[in-house]
Amino acid sequence: NDNEYLQCLPNLLGMVMYMKKFLLIFLIGQMLVCSFIYGQSFYDIYFLNNMGVAHYNTYYLEEANGVNLGYLYDELMARHISVEIIKEPISMDGIQRYEVYDTKDILVSPIKPLSQEKEIKYLSLNKEDFIDSTGKFKTNASLKQIKAITQKLGITIKPIKKDKISYFQVAKNNAMNLLILLIISQFTLLIYTMSRMKVNAIKKLNGFSSSIMVVDSFSEFIPMQFIACLVTFFLHLSYCLLNRKLSWDYVIGLFLTFIVIGLINILLLLLTQISIRFIDINAMMKN
Repeated sequence: NDNEYLQCLPNLLGMVMYMKKFLLIFLIGQMLVCSFIYGQSFYDIYFLNNMGVAHYNTYYLEEANGVNLGYLYDELMARHISVEIIKEPISMDGIQRYEVYDTKDILVSPIKPLSQEKEIKYLSLNKEDFIDSTGKFKTNASLKQIKAITQKLGITIKPIKKDKISYFQVAKNNAMNLLILLIISQFTLLIYTMSRMKVNAIKKLNGFSSSIMVVDSFSEFIPMQFIACLVTFFLHLSYCLLNRKLSWDYVIGLFLTFIVIGLINILLLLLTQISIRFIDINAMMKN
């Protein structure tokens, strides 16, 4: 009887509202976990890879003694070549302190670490600092210029090709955590879709097409995803402001993380909507 079906609607809507609240809480938790992985892994690697000038080539001076380093510095300055060195971090009081030295012609966009256990200083490079380094330096000099310097000074300078930490390795290290989160997300969205089955059965009884029901599901889900992103963003922004660690690089990366996770969630929800096509009205209403 159609009237009996419609009498079930208030209880069904109550169950759906409960599941919507549960899904919203889950989405907030999901975004917090993903943003934590981003901040502690991907952004941390981004910080290490971009402390200095990202597009400069990295070289290493063999037999990096004080005499050779002094001659090399004088020759680089005589040719008006920009130079940057990043010294190995010094650990003091549980804090890693990084020092980046640049020649005066280099304009560096300072990057801020998210962790309270890291600090970075940008300083002007002089000859004494260069001599005190390990022989590893970054420069805008071409390979041809470097070869000319090595021939003139009788020293050996080799390029370092793999100077950056791979993001793929970070993803690999977090693969198991991300896979578990993906499975839990799919399972949660499946439960959410199943909770709407009887409501969708009544809609189908009243002439709603499957495509309209899918659109209705997304019109409910997308605002919840947006709220979850907004809440997570506010928490991260508050943390950064309170600890004076606000960085536009971090904010942009966090925003991109939200977009990626949001698109994945939409795809997972789309997979669960396939079941709507196979709704048996009588079977759903009997259960």
